[in-house]
Amino acid sequence: MALILGSEFVIVKRPLTSNEFPIADSREVDLLIFGVTPQLGAETASLLRFAAQLPFAVLLLVESRSIASEIQTKAEVACLTKPFNPYELHQKVGQLLARRAEFSATGHFTPDHEDLELPYLDFPFLTRSAASLVRRFGAASLPLLISGEMGCGQARVAAAICNLGSLPKSRVVMNAVEIGEEYLGEKKLELSLRTQFTAWPTSLVIENLEKSSPAGQSMLLGFIEQVTDVRYVTTANTELLERVYRGEFLDSLYYRLATLTLKLSPLRERRDEIPVLAEWFARGYAKKLGVTAPAFSDDAKSRLMNYLWFGNLSEMEAVIARTLAFHRRSQIAGADLIFDFSVPQTADAV
Repeated sequence: MALILGSEFVIVKRPLTSNEFPIADSREVDLLIFGVTPQLGAETASLLRFAAQLPFAVLLLVESRSIASEIQTKAEVACLTKPFNPYELHQKVGQLLARRAEFSATGHFTPDHEDLELPYLDFPFLTRSAASLVRRFGAASLPLLISGEMGCGQARVAAAICNLGSLPKSRVVMNAVEIGEEYLGEKKLELSLRTQFTAWPTSLVIENLEKSSPAGQSMLLGFIEQVTDVRYVTTANTELLERVYRGEFLDSLYYRLATLTLKLSPLRERRDEIPVLAEWFARGYAKKLGVTAPAFSDDAKSRLMNYLWFGNLSEMEAVIARTLAFHRRSQIAGADLIFDFSVPQTADAV
């Protein structure tokens, strides 16, 4: 690399395991050339997700054409198959840097920072008591367990917490249902790459923790004992502490992940707040659908407040979105509300 590119560029070589990789300030890096071993080649999807989210161009050097065929060249990611000649390398570097300059000028290089609506951390999405706690928890950077019934918004709250603050953040999501040795290996690789080559903090969001098997719980405990340089945010659709007391969940894993706990209330405990929530969802979906935000009649509010809402916030959101999609009116009556997925016989003209 130094012989081929050194006359035009400053080249710095470090192994992946180095703790002194000079990318702490990514503004000083234009291109990362990453050698993909046969072992890493099996994790092509994870590598691509990681590479596409870096704030600089990435060139992957792969061992075989089969691996190269899985890598679809993007504006900021490309690959070369070994062996390659110096002219190929020089040409590819030039192309990537030119495209990188274009993307930097238009601001398209961004970290893994979704356009998340931070109001998911505020009332009315959360109760006032939960909203007062959540931002303090978000600033603490300690392991946080977010629990509640199905549909209470655990995943959205977790994602929003991971993106609190003005600085960029990085987030890796793990589904506890899929935990196994190979799956954890993929996540460990993804976390290692992010922490090595990004300047922003990384959070690991573990979803559906209550669905992990006993073997998966043991493997996950071993995983978090090895991976200590991330912030853990975990979600569950049940009260895990009760399962710990009954011997149905690994207590050492629970206490490692539940230094802080946030319990989200079901809608049946927020009956008086349901009209406010409905109007909040309606404003958001009215904007998406390009219609005027509607008002809810008294009978509509009464019907919403008396509905059982087994799916909690997720079910309410679906009901409001479905209703607005079919009835584009300035006022929603009780009879307009569509609680199931059946299509009404008639709908307002668009």
